[in-house]
Amino acid sequence: MAKNSSKKKPQQRDTQWEGSRLFEVVAEAMHATESHVERVKLFGFDCLRIKGKVFAKASKGRLVVKLPATRVASLMMAGCVEPYAGARGNMKEWAVVTTDDLAALGLSQEALSFVR
Repeated sequence: MAKNSSKKKPQQRDTQWEGSRLFEVVAEAMHATESHVERVKLFGFDCLRIKGKVFAKASKGRLVVKLPATRVASLMMAGCVEPYAGARGNMKEWAVVTTDDLAALGLSQEALSFVR
């Protein structure tokens, strides 16, 4: 007999859509204010870079930024970001942004300053 598949799953926030949306917000803002920022596709990721250095990317539908390791650690303790794990495990200088548009823009600007 077939199982009853009519059970509804609990409502979950679509974090993949939210992260992709945050990346788009950041990409548009950077394009409008930073003439040297490029939007490129690297290793399957949509990335933002300046002078060949990536400072933000979309990974699995999440906005990820590059910041000093100590800053990432303090933001994680404050609950503003989550750790980012690449193919080889956690990457200390990369963080998944879990905040709103304004904070995402601020963290992305901070990431841009970090790689300059």
